[in-house]
Amino acid sequence: MTKKLAIIGAGPAGLCLANTLIQHTDLDVQVFERDAHINAKPQGGSLDVHVEAQEALRAAGVYEQFALHARCGDQEDVILDKHASKHVHMRAESGYKNENENNNKNKPEIDRTALRHFLCDALPEGVIRWDTKVDKVEQATQGSPATIHFDGNKHSFDLVVGADGAWSKVRPLLHTIPPFYSGVSCYEGNLRDASVKQAQEDFSDVFCNGTTFILAETDGLMVIQKNSGDCYKVYVYKSKPEAWAREAGIEEPSALRAAMLDDIKDWSPKLHGVVRALNIDIFKRAMYMLPSGIMWESKPSITVVGDAASLQTPFAGQGVNLALIQAHKLAQSLVSHKENQLLAVQDYEKWMHDEANSKMTLTWTNLQMFMNKGAIAKLKQFVA
Repeated sequence: MTKKLAIIGAGPAGLCLANTLIQHTDLDVQVFERDAHINAKPQGGSLDVHVEAQEALRAAGVYEQFALHARCGDQEDVILDKHASKHVHMRAESGYKNENENNNKNKPEIDRTALRHFLCDALPEGVIRWDTKVDKVEQATQGSPATIHFDGNKHSFDLVVGADGAWSKVRPLLHTIPPFYSGVSCYEGNLRDASVKQAQEDFSDVFCNGTTFILAETDGLMVIQKNSGDCYKVYVYKSKPEAWAREAGIEEPSALRAAMLDDIKDWSPKLHGVVRALNIDIFKRAMYMLPSGIMWESKPSITVVGDAASLQTPFAGQGVNLALIQAHKLAQSLVSHKENQLLAVQDYEKWMHDEANSKMTLTWTNLQMFMNKGAIAKLKQFVA
C-alpha cells in the first residue's frame, strides 16, 4: 500500500527529504509551504556545504545542480579586530583539510536562494502546495495517523514531518520546550555592486573571497560574507534585550543604518564605510535557539527535521548542514524500515538526538566565545 507522507515547510530540510523520498513509488509525498511562491521572501546569505551534507544532496538527486552553483574559490576566512587590524587569514588552499575532498573543494559555498531553487525545480509539479498555511497538526491517539488542518480542510497522513522552522506547529506534539532568546540580535544588510563600490571606496582590507569576521569581543561581531552576483552580505551581531528587535522607531532603512553606525561608532572608519555602502534592504532580528540535549519518546506518525528539531544560532555554521543531513538520515530510516514506521522514526531520532546535541553545544560555545573577551586570542590559538 502507498504511504502518505506530509512535509510541512519547503526549506532545505523539507525539500531535500521530499526529493529523496519521491524516488520510491510506494511513498506519496506532499509538501505544504506557507510562502505564496518560491521568491516570496529572501533566503539569507551564503553557506558552506559540508561533505556529509553534499552526500545528502547526492541522495536527493540534485548533486549536479549543486556542483553548478557551488563556489569552491570562496572559502577564505579573515579575522580582524574592530580597528580593522588583521589577525588571521586562512586561504582556501591551506586553511581547509579533509581526507575526503581536495583541500579547496571540501566546503564549497552556495547561496541559499540557489539551493532552494534547484531543490524545488527537481520536484514534480504539484508536490509542493504553495500558499498553504497549516493551522494545526494533531494526533488522536498514539499510533494513529496524524491530521493536518489547513485552509478550512483537514487530511490524515501516515507520517507528518515538521520541517517548519523555529516556531514549528509539529514540535509541540513531541515536547513542550519552546525556543528561547539567545541574548544576541543582529542587523542584516546587502552590499550589491560590490566591485563598483570597491572602486569608490577601498574595501580591500575588509573584503575577501569568503568571510571576514570582525571581532569586537564584548562590543559585538561583524560578518562580511561574499555571495554570488557581486554581492556581500553584512551582519552586525550585538548583545541586546530580546525586545530590541521589535522596538518601534528604527524600522526604516535610514534609521537602521544610523543605528548600525551608532552601535559601531568606535570601530574603524573602514567598517563605517561598509555600513554606509549597504543597499536599503536592511533588517534587524533576534536570534532564537533550542537547548541542546532535548529528547522525547518517539511517535510513529510524527517527527521533525531542521530548525524544527534543532534550532540554533549561526555561530558554528551548522544549521543548514545539519538540516540536510537529518533529511538524509530520516529518508534512509524510512526506506530501511518500511514495514515498521515506529522503528524507522526511533532509528532516526536516536541518531538525531546525539548529532544535534553535539552541533548545538558547539554553536552555543562559539556564541559565548565570539561575544566575550579573549575571542581573537582563542581563535588564533585554534588556527595555530
